[in-house]
Amino acid sequence: LVDLCHGASKEAGLAINPTTPIDRLVSLAPTLDEILVMGAEPGYSGKAMTPAAVRRVWEIHGRWPERTIGFDIGVNAETIPELKQAGVTRFCAASAIFDAKDPTEETKRLMALL
Repeated sequence: LVDLCHGASKEAGLAINPTTPIDRLVSLAPTLDEILVMGAEPGYSGKAMTPAAVRRVWEIHGRWPERTIGFDIGVNAETIPELKQAGVTRFCAASAIFDAKDPTEETKRLMALL
């Protein structure tokens, strides 16, 4: 599947849930363009990220520093600086934007943190 994506000039990425051992990435990580770290088990929008999520980002970034790291679940103005420092360069911020009083202004605020 990764080769199919690359053959079509597309990026290939893989999401990793909080309970998935990072060692499961060993064989695939060198072929991926992005590793998407889930900050909590997927479900509904508005969940907080788990305390171990940032440590997982640090570990993944340390093992595969050339990979783009994305992050989903729990992304907001309070968590972006720490996630960015750990190595995240792509952020998925749904509820932080859509639950805001002024989504346009919140988007600008979040973008300024990147």
